[in-house]
Amino acid sequence: MAQCTQETEVLEELPCEIKESLLLQLCVKTNIFLLLVIYNPPRSDKMAFLENLKFFLETLSPEKRVIVCGDINIDVLKNIAASLSYQDTLESNGSEFLIKRAIRVASSSESCLDHFFVRNVNTDEAIIMENQSFSDHFPLQSTVNIKNISKDSSPMRSRDTSFLKSDIKVQQLNTRLEGELPDMNWIHSSVEDNFSSFQKIFESVLAEFPPFKTSKSKNKNTKPRWFDQEIAKAINNRNRLHRA
Repeated sequence: MAQCTQETEVLEELPCEIKESLLLQLCVKTNIFLLLVIYNPPRSDKMAFLENLKFFLETLSPEKRVIVCGDINIDVLKNIAASLSYQDTLESNGSEFLIKRAIRVASSSESCLDHFFVRNVNTDEAIIMENQSFSDHFPLQSTVNIKNISKDSSPMRSRDTSFLKSDIKVQQLNTRLEGELPDMNWIHSSVEDNFSSFQKIFESVLAEFPPFKTSKSKNKNTKPRWFDQEIAKAINNRNRLHRA
């Protein structure tokens, strides 16, 4: 689930060769960016998926702002062909991988199948919400800062996630969710209606814990002309090694 804390307009839904994906062109104030949400089934042809992903990234202009997230079902913790090819595709196209740690932990194994990566977008490293128990995968959370091209600063509203540092408050959130979700009516005729019901319950519970906070965003000038994809790739490699 994505929640926008600034005035956002969905400009259009764009066609995408990647199966089971949703590609939207959004406008946050004066900034245009793409949001791609992907579900890659576990038994899909991974190499065919990677070819489509590579084609998508390579056909975009270098300055295009892109956010990609979803259940990719490629374990980046394993040194296998699909995983290595996937990570090389992202890095060669100037994309920054936000997280590379276990998202799903079982009794005898752990994996990182849900991913979040960006290009030309300012963002914090994704947080793994390990204390949440309403899914078999740990939810991911990251704050994305959409900067205006103008030099003016403007107030930004975002969730105050400092409550995640308190085990007591996290447990209270879990208890509230576990108490509300079983009462949800799951007999709707469509997935959209079921998700809408879930979203209303989730947001009503969430609003009790991380309140909104307002801060000033200091916008910087756009990237200089000498900043190209090779430099972006080198920065991403540095960040990846730093997180390892």
